[in-house]
Amino acid sequence: MSVVSRPVLWKTGVAILAGCCLAAVTSGASSMATAKAAATGTPPPVDHQLCYVAAGLFKVPTTGVQLFDQFNPNGFVPKINPHAAALCNPVMKTLPNHQVFKVTNPRAHLVCFPMSAETAQPAPRVVVANQFGTATLQPGKPNRFCVPSWKSLTTPLHKTPNTPPNLNHFTCYPVTLTKGAYTPPAGILLRDEFSSTNVKVTVNPIPRLLCLPAKKTIKTSAGTKSYPMVNPDKHLLCYSVTKTPARPQVYAQNQFGSTTLSVGQTRLLCLPSTKRLLPSDCAGSSSLTPLVTGTNVTAYVPKGTWAFPFTGVSVVNVEGSSITPTNIPTATTVNSCASNSTTGKTVCTGNDASVYEFTGTTLATTITSGGSGTISFSGGMCTNCGVGMDSLHNRALIGLSNGGVPSFQFLNLATNTFGSVFASPAGAISEDPLVDPGRKLLLSASENGNFELANVTNPASPVFYENATTGGAELDATAEDCSTGIALAPAETSNPSQLFITDLTQATLTPGTWSAPSQTQTLADSTLFAGPTSLAVAQGTHTGVVAGEWGGNALTALALPTTSGFGIPAIPDWVTCSIGPTPDTFPWDQGADPHAVTAYQSPSSGRAIALFANKPATWLARVDLTKLLNPAVVPRTTGTHLCSAGTLPASVVSFISVP
Repeated sequence: MSVVSRPVLWKTGVAILAGCCLAAVTSGASSMATAKAAATGTPPPVDHQLCYVAAGLFKVPTTGVQLFDQFNPNGFVPKINPHAAALCNPVMKTLPNHQVFKVTNPRAHLVCFPMSAETAQPAPRVVVANQFGTATLQPGKPNRFCVPSWKSLTTPLHKTPNTPPNLNHFTCYPVTLTKGAYTPPAGILLRDEFSSTNVKVTVNPIPRLLCLPAKKTIKTSAGTKSYPMVNPDKHLLCYSVTKTPARPQVYAQNQFGSTTLSVGQTRLLCLPSTKRLLPSDCAGSSSLTPLVTGTNVTAYVPKGTWAFPFTGVSVVNVEGSSITPTNIPTATTVNSCASNSTTGKTVCTGNDASVYEFTGTTLATTITSGGSGTISFSGGMCTNCGVGMDSLHNRALIGLSNGGVPSFQFLNLATNTFGSVFASPAGAISEDPLVDPGRKLLLSASENGNFELANVTNPASPVFYENATTGGAELDATAEDCSTGIALAPAETSNPSQLFITDLTQATLTPGTWSAPSQTQTLADSTLFAGPTSLAVAQGTHTGVVAGEWGGNALTALALPTTSGFGIPAIPDWVTCSIGPTPDTFPWDQGADPHAVTAYQSPSSGRAIALFANKPATWLARVDLTKLLNPAVVPRTTGTHLCSAGTLPASVVSFISVP
């Protein structure tokens, strides 16, 4: 028997429904869209959703439910309130320019429930784009769970199956706008099942909720039942909207049962949206750096290295044409750059103690770190040795020498002040350290075979943990897929290439040491110049790349694990190929130290992109790693991990001149 609850008043709804609502992905306005999706292999489309305050009691299991989304690939156990808080209808939207977004799946409704998720991992900042624009958002803890549901205006429902087809579950996160803006046009018209005519509405430009496609598993007496994601790429970004007509009562049915819903006022309009992570979150230190601004990508390329004393930093267009490519003079040799894609600021380190700060193509400030003396790596010596970015906390991490002692120092970019220099207890730092901003960890895999972690929640007093159980390999760089906590380090000089891979979500940290399921994995057919040394991960794509240094033209693209939290991690797929000659017909010669490779997710295509600089930084090679890993695009020699052509095709690699 259904129990009807009273509608939740919106005054309390900001706690309950501040974004209660979401939207839905779906199949076709008719069966045509579903058939087309099945025929082409493309996911069904996602409709706009109009969400109302609602109330009704469902039979939600108190145990056995687990949710998985792109922020929580390992899943989390939610506590779901059985009292529904919102109902979302697919809605037709008409813009003032008469562009119409029709409903493609009129059966695709959502019923949304308040939820708490104490075990969900911290969500990273994301760049979310839709018809209203593009902006950077910081999600909070997920607080709503939306279930695909049948709905009737007239009679109780007892349908089989108990949920409509071609519709995702969604986990919803409250969001804070951190950069950019959305601009809903005036005069938007909406029409859903509750209205016989178009209704003019005003949409608040500040988003309230970001809803991610989710997989749900539930344990039953017959075993575990799984409800997979239908369209993993389309999200829903929800905005407050003015009132539209509503029905006082409807009937709903989903996996949690059937009930009568009391319906209140309109609260949210949810738009189909795409998202990507910021490249400056979790990027390891390297020579060059991408800066992503909207759909434009620029790269900052130091002309010098630890061994080659050339001055200046070049800035070039990688995607779009937002700047005029230029070389910016510097007083000393620059070896490394890191960009904050939230603020647009780029920080570069000199081989001495100089630190250069750039905005666009302008050198804005030169300051001095706490570095002194020099430390040595296999590729050279340095005072400031490299810089990585923690854009979440708006700070840069500099690896440096403190009187010859391998050390670190944070630079607060909001105040332009340095913190205290702190030494590595292991007596060595990585050539490419990084900061995982969500876990507040500094990662540093070094040439002495030690993989160091440091908790930098309080950067004034970091807490170090060492792992020297990696077989004594000379670890030459550090990288991490921060969405899964899969961390990697290449074993320099190994042939075929060997990578140390570990799962930080399973890490045990005890005073002074840490351990986690890990292995040193051999990548068959990966032979790189000087062995695997340069390493980068395109955040948000589960894709990485490893290459050599000081010459050679081979690289190995890596398909990284998409989940973590169990077992020993392993790289499931990889392919090795070579970069061909540059447009001026010279053979590709991979750059020196610090490593001349970085990676990011394209804001335009969503694909994983790697950038390589040659020696001596006159060309960049832009390599589409997503295409490279697709055998249909880049065929492989049968039974191997080698591209059959030997060199990358023009559809996968392009070259950019560096002034």
